[in-house]
Amino acid sequence: MSVECSLSRFSEINIYESSNSLYLTGSSPREITFSLLKFNRNVSSPKNLSDIIFTFPDNYPKSDIIGTLNGIEAAENSPAKVSLLLSAQGLVGFIKFLDCFYITVVTKKKFVGVIANNMVYSIKATETVPIRPRDEYANELSFRSLWHHVNKRLSQTPTEVAESKYMGLFQFMDITKSFFFSYTYDLTHSVQDNTVIYNSSTPSSPRALKTQVD
Repeated sequence: MSVECSLSRFSEINIYESSNSLYLTGSSPREITFSLLKFNRNVSSPKNLSDIIFTFPDNYPKSDIIGTLNGIEAAENSPAKVSLLLSAQGLVGFIKFLDCFYITVVTKKKFVGVIANNMVYSIKATETVPIRPRDEYANELSFRSLWHHVNKRLSQTPTEVAESKYMGLFQFMDITKSFFFSYTYDLTHSVQDNTVIYNSSTPSSPRALKTQVD
């Protein structure tokens, strides 16, 4: 089962970070537990998502997410503390250009209708998060921080220049106009196909969510 499909049904997604890792948690509003993915942000130019991702097999209580994640860090002898990076309402997927992988999530949605008692939404806003080492200067409001960013910009390697170009082209693609999704209904199939599929599937094997661009 793919990582994207395993979290696609979740309407509550949070991304947490430490200096060494990114954590993605996902659950539905009625669930009291969440599923957990961990991403190693220190792997240089990973070739596959499997090079940086670890899937936790268990579900964890939502009551103490930060405590759970800090416990994982402590068990790995990491002194880093975990903090919330952003909250989202859905997972679009993962993408890689030349350098690192990126996670794209839905940060704002709009209800647009119902198909066979399943709610359908459009995307109003997204956020793309790079899975790479955290810039220690990002939160420093100082001349040193400003000079660091200016110097880094002026001394970019050809690969970094190309990465920035590809990311610019990717962000130019606007999926807030004609992209629809559902947490419980497969929009990539016709109503007739879904009727056949759902009637032949067992309750213990729900179908994963897919999305479609018109």
